[in-house]
Amino acid sequence: MYVQAVRRISAGEEITLEYEDLTLLRAERLLDLQRKYKFKCIREHCINPSTESDDSRQIYGNCDFEAMGMNVLMSKARTRAVIKEFIQMLIKAVVILANEGLSRRYVLPYYVRLMKAYGRLGDAE
Repeated sequence: MYVQAVRRISAGEEITLEYEDLTLLRAERLLDLQRKYKFKCIREHCINPSTESDDSRQIYGNCDFEAMGMNVLMSKARTRAVIKEFIQMLIKAVVILANEGLSRRYVLPYYVRLMKAYGRLGDAE
């Protein structure tokens, strides 16, 4: 395996790699790590996942906007109140992904939708 940094890395800074699709069920990820790479994950997210971890990773990690009801909500977002509700849903998703330890690539679609939603609110907010 060859890894190249795209920015300067400080001494002692942790570097992480995704060996598996982080939206897979926890049991599947741990089994694959053991079987393919012969190691056991000891990160907090592997050994002490939240009770909602698998569901959260599958829904939010796969950007299943339909399952979250976001597609319908945003398509009907005609009022400021509905747009604000949509923004709150997006922020909740970003927080859940951060709590699950999912990387930036999983969060990016939410940030894009957040920017669009804030754009619909206009400069007032």
